[in-house]
Amino acid sequence: MVRPDPSENDPNFVAACEHVDFVVAYIEEAHAEDEWPVRSGRYNRGQGPVRINQPRTAIEREKVARDFFNTYNISLDERLRAFVDDPEAGNPFEKHYAPWPLRLYVIENSKMSWIASPHDCTYDVRQLRQWILHHWLSSLSENSGFQAASSDKIVL
Repeated sequence: MVRPDPSENDPNFVAACEHVDFVVAYIEEAHAEDEWPVRSGRYNRGQGPVRINQPRTAIEREKVARDFFNTYNISLDERLRAFVDDPEAGNPFEKHYAPWPLRLYVIENSKMSWIASPHDCTYDVRQLRQWILHHWLSSLSENSGFQAASSDKIVL
């Protein structure tokens, strides 16, 4: 995540993040055990291979998402929200935004402002961090007393 941690030493980035809301969309499992099993435990703190069947309902998908947040100690709040794409409705978020397997977007004032481009099947989240910081600093220079109204929020 790009949210600053308590040890963040860049006060500009910490201030910029006060004007950003982060949203996580949980979509289809990329390597569901019952569809395309690829057993990898590379990023799950030594807990062994991940074995998850493809959720068929929003309730099943919500449970898997909650388990993920709990496993990785991710707390949801008013600045970090999550939703699940509804498999019973045909996964409309996935169909509209093509986020598979992972995508980072900036939506600003209801318009897409930035879309991450993967490189070697991964993203350098520092690019998003730089975009947030640059965008915020630019807005400061345009308006020396910048205070973001709720409509000025950047949603990720």
